[in-house]
Amino acid sequence: ESSRLIEEPLLSKRWRLEGCADLIRVEAGRVEIVDFKSGRIVSEEGDILDTIMLQMHAYLLMAAERWPGRF
Repeated sequence: ESSRLIEEPLLSKRWRLEGCADLIRVEAGRVEIVDFKSGRIVSEEGDILDTIMLQMHAYLLMAAERWPGRF
């Protein structure tokens, strides 16, 4: 089973979070979240910016609640 969800809303009641990912691929045993960015995502030192990292971690928490056992 595989599906692609475009501009999919995500929600976590436990963490009181909500967001909308550009693309989510759901496959047996895994979930892949894609969020396209038009601006910079990496600092001059080569590290992912804190705001981007925070957003992706929030997506992870919301997806883990929606699709338990796939993370």
